[in-house]
Amino acid sequence: MFAQIPEMAARPGCDTPAAGGTVCGAGPVERLIAEGALALWQDGDLRSSRMLFEGAYQRAQRCENPSAMASAALGLSGLWVHEYQSLTAAAVTLDRLRRAARTAQAAQDDGLALRLRARLAAETDHRSAGHAAMLAVVEQARRTSDPVVLAEALNLARQCLMDPAASELRRHVTRDLLAVSAHTRRRGDLLLGTLWGAIDLILDGSPDAERSVAGLRALLSSRRHLAVDYRVRAIEVMLEIRAGRLEPAERRAERCAAAGRAAGQSAAATWHAAHLIAIRWYQGRVGELVPMIRKIAAAPNLSPVDYSFQAWLALASAAAGENRDAAAALAGLTGHGQSLAAIPRSGSWLVAMYGIVEAGYLLGQREIAEQAYRLLLPYAALPATAGPAVSCFGSVEHALGLARLTLGDPRGAADHLTRAVTHNTALGHFPAATLARARLAHALTHSPDPAQRNRAGQEAATAHHDAHDLGMTLPPTPTPPTPSPHGAAPRHPATATATGTGAPTCRRHGRHWQITAAGRTIHVDHCRGLTYLAVLLANPGTEIPALELTTTPHPIGIDAGVVDGEATIEYRERLKELQQEIERCDAVGDQAGAIRAHAERDMLLARLRPTTDSADDALSPDAAEERARIAVGKAIRRALARIIDADPQMGALLSASIHTGRRCIYLPLEG
Repeated sequence: MFAQIPEMAARPGCDTPAAGGTVCGAGPVERLIAEGALALWQDGDLRSSRMLFEGAYQRAQRCENPSAMASAALGLSGLWVHEYQSLTAAAVTLDRLRRAARTAQAAQDDGLALRLRARLAAETDHRSAGHAAMLAVVEQARRTSDPVVLAEALNLARQCLMDPAASELRRHVTRDLLAVSAHTRRRGDLLLGTLWGAIDLILDGSPDAERSVAGLRALLSSRRHLAVDYRVRAIEVMLEIRAGRLEPAERRAERCAAAGRAAGQSAAATWHAAHLIAIRWYQGRVGELVPMIRKIAAAPNLSPVDYSFQAWLALASAAAGENRDAAAALAGLTGHGQSLAAIPRSGSWLVAMYGIVEAGYLLGQREIAEQAYRLLLPYAALPATAGPAVSCFGSVEHALGLARLTLGDPRGAADHLTRAVTHNTALGHFPAATLARARLAHALTHSPDPAQRNRAGQEAATAHHDAHDLGMTLPPTPTPPTPSPHGAAPRHPATATATGTGAPTCRRHGRHWQITAAGRTIHVDHCRGLTYLAVLLANPGTEIPALELTTTPHPIGIDAGVVDGEATIEYRERLKELQQEIERCDAVGDQAGAIRAHAERDMLLARLRPTTDSADDALSPDAAEERARIAVGKAIRRALARIIDADPQMGALLSASIHTGRRCIYLPLEG
């Protein structure tokens, strides 16, 4: 009987029990169940539906009404698999479902019993990233005459089909859900079918994906459905990131998280973190998120098959220069004799593998690169997308190319990365296309073909230009190890030396700098990043803290004349620009932009003060180091951009050799 409850629901304020209802306490149990179903399926209000179903369950328990208890337990499960607020809530809900399933079976209530079996099968399959049990229940549901039973089973089955190899089966289940939604008369079934259809297109990298999302947004415009609206908002944040609008995407992500909390979505905090990780990755600031990522990776209510946060903990730690922590995080993914093949093929698998490959690249982990390459190769044509299209990191070809680069195969890397640039451009994922182009330039610098090395300069120049336009900061590009003859260990990049043309130099001549590298000489206008670059080139293979670069009056290896009156004039001009930027950000409410402008202004003020007893002394060591990392990274990238403009080949060479972070280093490329 409860399969039809959404259509019989009494509106709030109704005092009349549903037919056959049992009045207990303040109102009939069946009315609470009906109102809970209305909140869940018609309005997508998970928070309100939980309150109504919990009230119904408690009253039904007091009245010893097992059938109503079963319906309330089913309603408490919500729309999504693994939709739990805590481990305690999960344990209680699953126990209620199991008890309810036994009760419904004994009472021969076939429709309710099948709905309960579907939910339990979905939860079981989710914990193993499988789908066999759920698909078996779907086949049973097809043999019933109740479209609601089938619709619920199909929705749950679709959520268990997140393995990237299950694309065709996903589409089949989604089509069936859309077809049966015409017979359930529940608005939620139509919205869920349309939502999964849009997500299927995104996961497959279809050019029709954005049009499908727009159609879903139009469906929602007539009446709210909080749960589906939240998921559409999350997709729209992802699309904003792909379009390269990173700062607007961050503001949209904040609003999306607020909508998720209002709807009672347990995943709101986790999805917001996933949005921030993608934004910070392309901004070159993912290292700032290490504490947040570590906390989420260890959260007890994180999906048991979601390894993406552990992978991104490794990558964020490596990007922050914390290589020991990064290696430990990677070991946590492959420890105890396991390989990467043991990681479950969940909806977050491709993004987890992307993070693993990037971290392995920064750490020079050849074995991980080799495993990842074999595992990812069948999915080269797909975008690396997390879950129901929460975040996207572009073509899997990018990860394949990076794995080949880590293995010392620049030619194979260039082939994959060339395809990654094309695929990402077709996806409209401009940050991913820019990053793939920068990686491609790095691979081409190692080619024995002079034409390819010239192409490297052109690709690097384009990547730096596009990164500037998008507000991106390109991540570091360590020197890949050289393939080892006869099984010998590859030389570590830090021991490599430039050959044939002498070490690069960077010397100040009045308002200009003379830079010599690879037998070529150029002259560029002064900027403070060239000061830092000169320090690093004068100390090859030596890690120099970014904080030391910003606070040492006369940097290591550079004549005292480097920081002169002309530099002071430039600093003061920049301070005026920063003050204007701070005022602009305050006027439009751009908090992130204001913070960055304040950080750079504080650094410049510290350089101009004759003594060090400034407000910066009150900063914690971590805060001061982080400000220095940001300021030095930006300054060096501006300097490299000037060099690329003057000589793309030289710029590509230096860009591939200079690595910034809390510690900066110049690692000469292998000859």
